[in-house]
Amino acid sequence: MSRFRSSSPFAVATAPLAVVLAFLTPACAPTTDEESDFAISFELDTAPNSDGLQEIDFTVIYTGGGAFVGSSANVECAFAPMAERIKEAVATHDETNEQLEVDLSLTAAAAPIEEGESIVSCTYRSKVTPASGNFAIRIESAVNENGEIVADANDTIDLTMIIGDRSSVPTASSSSTTTTIATGATEYEITVDIEADVMIGAIQLDLTHLGGSGDFVGSGQSVDCSSFVSGGLFTANNPPGRAVRLGLISLEGIPAGPFARCAFLTRESLTATDFGIVVVDASTPELMPIVPLPTARVSVEPR
Repeated sequence: MSRFRSSSPFAVATAPLAVVLAFLTPACAPTTDEESDFAISFELDTAPNSDGLQEIDFTVIYTGGGAFVGSSANVECAFAPMAERIKEAVATHDETNEQLEVDLSLTAAAAPIEEGESIVSCTYRSKVTPASGNFAIRIESAVNENGEIVADANDTIDLTMIIGDRSSVPTASSSSTTTTIATGATEYEITVDIEADVMIGAIQLDLTHLGGSGDFVGSGQSVDCSSFVSGGLFTANNPPGRAVRLGLISLEGIPAGPFARCAFLTRESLTATDFGIVVVDASTPELMPIVPLPTARVSVEPR
């Protein structure tokens, strides 16, 4: 079970709000050959002394190869926990733009949505286990029990993401990993350049984010990375944690210069110093080790 928690929910007066995005994974992790279904639920996480919500509208943006199951208003989502209090509840899946839109309002006499209360649960289908970097969420509007608007389209919120086994209930003793992520965030392009005096036939590098918020976009082999080099076999893998391993094999060899770029999502301002880059291994096209190893540098720009 993995748990991802964001750092700073948006504030209305002194009462921050957050949405919890929970992933309940199947008992066996999915392979890259077969699709598996994941139950994704959204809960309201409200700070002490804040009012409950009567209405909330939000959009979930996803990447990484998977998708919510069902199209348009036929998406597989359920508002069951609060069914008797609902005035209007609509979930809409925009497959073209890879977005899920959720609109929920309660009847005037109903108790408001309180802290820890489930809003909606939807089915997500993917060949790989979803990770924090696959999702971003944007609050469009929220109204408290007094009819006052507490969020609009310009507000952003953070998420707590929980990834656990569907067959078990997370406990304090469960093995877990906590990572701070950001939503409603800026997407950056992280570029890696290689510096070497010889032609390179094969190389592996580890690119690591050193900050406390954000993540690379996409998980596993679906991470959003590409190479500037043509004619070689390029690989990129994003295991759990804010790190990516990049690799390339070229029979003809590649010169020094721009090597690869990856997408990174965060609400923090990024600079090159927020990343560490280490060349793990390198050899010539003749399979001779390159000694000393080539070096690499990172540059960062908003997309």
